[in-house]
Amino acid sequence: MVQTPNTRIRDQVSQWCPIRSEKNIKKVKRLLKDNTRDLLLFTLGINNGLRISGLLKLKVGDVRDIKPGQTLKVNETKTDQMNILMINKSVHKVLKQYLDEIKPSDEDYLFQSRNGNNKPLTRETANKMINEWTKSLKGNYGTHTCERHLDISRGRNMAFHLK
Repeated sequence: MVQTPNTRIRDQVSQWCPIRSEKNIKKVKRLLKDNTRDLLLFTLGINNGLRISGLLKLKVGDVRDIKPGQTLKVNETKTDQMNILMINKSVHKVLKQYLDEIKPSDEDYLFQSRNGNNKPLTRETANKMINEWTKSLKGNYGTHTCERHLDISRGRNMAFHLK
């Protein structure tokens, strides 16, 4: 087999180390403060345990009237299982700001691509975005880093992990 930089060796072990620093999360949020779409994607990612594919397929109508403390059931594409999207105050604040700013219809994807009419961001694009946002932090980050974040105060893993 020809090895390329992206070829995964069968016995290679990937280590994922969560970012435990709230300082780093705030650093990325400051970087994204002028881009509410990206800030919302990041905020949802670090506050929920959803795969990136679950976040990218959300439509505005799914979340428009949701309030802090409410949840939304999302079907995970890869596992075909239901997962829960939790809306906390920080997610709700950015969501409201984003919806007020872009004034979308309920049928629009929440995270639209800039290429084409009402097309969602792709995993590849989201991965490039996350890498760009986190390049000043130590580590290598991507879309898998958005999967496992749960509240720090509960002592669980955070979403943005090293790979």
